[in-house]
Amino acid sequence: RRRRRRRRRRRRRRRRRRRRRRRRRRRRRRRRRRRRRRRRRRRRRRRRRRRRRRRRRRRRRRRRRRRRRRRRRKESKENGGKLL
Repeated sequence: RRRRRRRRRRRRRRRRRRRRRRRRRRRRRRRRRRRRRRRRRRRRRRRRRRRRRRRRRRRRRRRRRRRRRRRRRKESKENGGKLL
């Protein structure tokens, strides 16, 4: 009988460092819900009026200055420059 020798493979074990996670306890703040009173709004029916846009023209008031015309009397050449 032949004895078979089993070769043992040595396995290198890697040590895993376990990080301990600290669990923070969160305090839950309870929010108080405020009850809002709903106000009922009455809906008013609005009639839509179509507005025509009127362009306003600004009228500039011009002050008219009345010029007094001096009437020149015609000189007659016939009468030798006498004023008529």
